[in-house]
Amino acid sequence: MTPAPRPALGTIAGEAGALWYHVVGSGPDTVLVPLGSWLDPALAPLGDRHTVVFYDPRHRGQSHGLSDSTHATFEGDVADLEAMRRALGISRAAVIGYDYYAAVVSAWAARHPDVVSRLVLLSPIEPLDSLARAYNPPERLARLDTVAARALVKARAAGRDTTDLAGYCDAFWRVNARLFVGDTAQAAGIHAEWCRLANESPARVARAAGLALSSLGEGSDLGRMAEGVTAPTLVIQGRRDLVANPDGAREWARRIPGARVLTLTNVGHLPHLEAGPQVVEAIAEFLGGRFPPRATPP
Repeated sequence: MTPAPRPALGTIAGEAGALWYHVVGSGPDTVLVPLGSWLDPALAPLGDRHTVVFYDPRHRGQSHGLSDSTHATFEGDVADLEAMRRALGISRAAVIGYDYYAAVVSAWAARHPDVVSRLVLLSPIEPLDSLARAYNPPERLARLDTVAARALVKARAAGRDTTDLAGYCDAFWRVNARLFVGDTAQAAGIHAEWCRLANESPARVARAAGLALSSLGEGSDLGRMAEGVTAPTLVIQGRRDLVANPDGAREWARRIPGARVLTLTNVGHLPHLEAGPQVVEAIAEFLGGRFPPRATPP
């Protein structure tokens, strides 16, 4: 298996613009990880045994920004993953997809089964719109600091979300980190380093994501796009995820033959930040050829 070549840091030409990437490690097996701006620091230890290629998808992180709304599509994100693989000369790879990008890597893996060794879905977006719409845990509202939330709404109304990207992003995460973690005591430890990147401002992320999901049409079935996945698949979900419906993780595993679910206790939507060593250990074991002992069928 050919490891990703140097330089360890650079860009490639995606279908709609330049895509940033960062290679960690030089092991014999390659792992592709979209949304490196969020996942790179936490999952970098996987580079001890593997060649890990973190990259930012179109309109995210250090890749090109959104200038043409017609380029913000789900199919574009799938195509860019393949463009990254080809540009770096990767013959076969494992793939890790977080949140929305869990759906992207699943669709890609279904279309390219011959080049996928293993698949990890981390806190995946729900495969069905109905699962997302049905999920509204009361704890969400109970966790919010209403005074801080109102101040954030006022800042947005004043246009700070577009005129002060980094400042508003920091304020957004100070308010909303409590919704993304399983244990609120960990909220203060969530440092949104990605706020330094203009593409990661909440307004820009919301616009790009909204357009990409809209490109699929109403009532989309993301899980159907995973039909054809043959690679061993591990789904990792926090039991106290208030952002993505935990039933969605089990549904992904039901859709993909042989997939197993690892549920993490007292963890929310940011398992790589809340329980980093545990997540890295589980993924490393899986990439090494075995499901973690606590991973079970759906």
